Amino acid sequence: MALTTNLTHYYKLDSDYTDSVGSLDFTNVSTSLVSAKISNGASANSGTTGQYIYTANEAIGGAGTEMSVSYWVYSRTLSQSTHAGVFFHADSANGDQPTWGAQMENGDDWYCYCNTVNANYSSTTNIQLPLNAWTHMVQVYNVTDGKCYFYQNGSLVYTLTCNNSGLKAQTTKWKGLMQKSSGRSFNGILDEIGIWSRALTAVEVGQLYNSGDGLQYPFSTTATENAIFTSMNF
Repeated sequence: MALTTNLTHYYKLDSDYTDSVGSLDFTNVSTSLVSAKISNGASANSGTTGQYIYTANEAIGGAGTEMSVSYWVYSRTLSQSTHAGVFFHADSANGDQPTWGAQMENGDDWYCYCNTVNANYSSTTNIQLPLNAWTHMVQVYNVTDGKCYFYQNGSLVYTLTCNNSGLKAQTTKWKGLMQKSSGRSFNGILDEIGIWSRALTAVEVGQLYNSGDGLQYPFSTTATENAIFTSMNF
C-alpha cells in the first residue's frame, strides 16, 4: 500500500504552515520556522511564552475508525513542563488536553491518549526523548485488534491496549507544542507532521523513518522501495 493511501493531512513546515494534502492549514501563534529535520524549516517553540500551532475544528472518529500520526520532534530540555502538549487532537474547543495524541508527563515521560467510542484510555509510556536530537515518533490506533502502538525511530516501543470500537468522535482542533496554557508548553520543535485515517503498518513506519533520514511528502519512490527492500532482510 502506498504511503499516500488515506493520508489526510501533511505539514512540511518548510516555509509556511500549510497542509500539503488537504486544506486544514495551521494557524501559527508566535512560533518560528527554524532549522529542520528535512528541507528548509520546522515549527519551533520556546517553551516559555505560549507559542503553538493549531487547526480549525475537524471531525474525526466514530465506529470502526482508525488513525495514525507521524512527526519528527526535537526536545531542548530533559525537564519538560508536566502536561506539555506535543501534538494531539483536542478534547474540547479550548484544547484542554488530548483525546488522541501525546503530551509530556513527569518532566520527560511520554504520555499517550487513545480515546475510543466505548472508553477513554491513557498511560505513561516511559518513552523519553533524547536531548537536542531529532526523534521520529508514530502513534497508530488499529481498530482490528483495538490497540494503540507507539514507534520511536522506527521501532515499536509501547503498546496501549484499548478496544476495537473505533476512535471517539470529536469535532475539535489539532494542536501542537502547547496544551491549554503557556505553562504547558513543549520546549522543542516539530517537523514533517502526517495524519492518516488508517493504521500504518510496521513496515510503513520504517519507510517513514528511512534509517534516520526521514521521508517528506509526496515520499520518494526510490527511498520507499529501498526501505521495503531493507525490511525484508535479504
